Amino acid sequence: MDLLTQARDRLLSGGHRCVMLRDGDCRVSDARGVRPLLDALAEGCDLREYAVADRVIGKAAAMLLALAGVRLAHGLVVSQTAINFARENGLFLSFDRLVNVIADASGTGVCPLEQAVEDIEDVAEAHAAIVAKVRELRLRTQDAR
Repeated sequence: MDLLTQARDRLLSGGHRCVMLRDGDCRVSDARGVRPLLDALAEGCDLREYAVADRVIGKAAAMLLALAGVRLAHGLVVSQTAINFARENGLFLSFDRLVNVIADASGTGVCPLEQAVEDIEDVAEAHAAIVAKVRELRLRTQDAR
């Protein structure tokens, strides 16, 4: 069984949100959204030899995967913009279900992280925009309490 299939199987069987798998090493995360990828980047993890399986991969997540050096990824749900980015940037991205856009948490609009990277093609610039948007959303959530 190939590494990407193993990562997908662990994602499904373990009920995790993200699985990062390399021969002899498995990182799992139950954090929502792009948090597992942001955490791996913040920790300085070298993910070049990893296959990553995630519940949802939009363009924002695809850009973080590329920034981390991942070349093999699978999403249970993947957006068309993620597929387009992946094709142009050497990331093999498979999926169970393809959607036009990744919805926000309420399901009434487009994910704010997708909006943040909509017109960005540089992965470092995208990382900065994603971090800023996550910070902004966290502050809004705290203010609403």
